[in-house]
Amino acid sequence: MYKRQDSPVVRAVAALDLAETHLLLAEPDRAARAARVARRHFADKGHLPGVGRSRELLREGRPA
Repeated sequence: MYKRQDSPVVRAVAALDLAETHLLLAEPDRAARAARVARRHFADKGHLPGVGRSRELLREGRPA
């Protein structure tokens, strides 16, 4: 559904929410994919705090 939005920030926030959900469900691969999508959308808009949060989620989702 978020893919229908024109705004890169709306897409990024939705992808970030999806990444956090996948982390909570112990699905690190899916979380990483969603976090990368969020990072790309945030970067397209130049939204540096969003890029940083996406990177944090990528680190959190890595297996120990």
